[in-house]
Amino acid sequence: MNHILIIIDGILAKHFLERLCFEKGLGYFFTIVCQNEENINLGANSEYIEFHHFDPTSTARLETLMNKSFKQAFIYMQDEFETKKTYEALRSLDANLEIEIMDFWGLNINDVHTNLADARMTLSRRFMDFLPDIALTAYCVGLGVGEVMEVKIPAGSIFAYRHISSIQQKRWRIVLIYRNSKIYFVKPSFVLQPNDSILIVGDPAVLQSIFHNIRGKAGQFPLPFGSNIFTLIDMKKMSEDTQERLLDTTLQLVKKSNAKK
Repeated sequence: MNHILIIIDGILAKHFLERLCFEKGLGYFFTIVCQNEENINLGANSEYIEFHHFDPTSTARLETLMNKSFKQAFIYMQDEFETKKTYEALRSLDANLEIEIMDFWGLNINDVHTNLADARMTLSRRFMDFLPDIALTAYCVGLGVGEVMEVKIPAGSIFAYRHISSIQQKRWRIVLIYRNSKIYFVKPSFVLQPNDSILIVGDPAVLQSIFHNIRGKAGQFPLPFGSNIFTLIDMKKMSEDTQERLLDTTLQLVKKSNAKK
């Protein structure tokens, strides 16, 4: 069985450990190291988790655990100095160990076997997702540069009431539709409706353009129903006054809308 070393400290790390304990079928043996037992008191009993309580900045202490050939090590601590010293101790014991560090400070570690999880950037991105008209992009999937995006279709959008087949998709694709908390797979005949959310993938720059087309071009009547305005006048049944008012209304509508003619 693969062994993973987790060195933790602080309330945030405790929440991480709580979630880990509730995960099922991970297939790993976890060795948890924390300095203060009272801070990480979960009462967790699992044959796949063992706890050690000592100062993780101590190279001699950590060395007693390194006979397990850890596949990966996680450092999730609340003090910058202790985080650096713990990393240095681990690296001195194993030059090729894959180390993941929760970074709250903007650490400068140049190591091909170490990944820094920028907590400040992650929290800022997540908080910005709640702002209106901000594209929801997946940063933990694929390249994490915005090539996966979720967009909600507002009422009046040029994408509302359109068949999937009528939407030109070059360098991007609609892959899933969310409607009323259900998932729908894409079919050419599927008609998008207001308040649907679509999952789109493609070139990040193209996706940003598509996002603004969907969200920013609402109220573009007669789109999405068509591009022209047609007025039907029954000259036999309508009075001359009614016909004139219809023509005047139509001309005003064409003037104030985005109709081509």
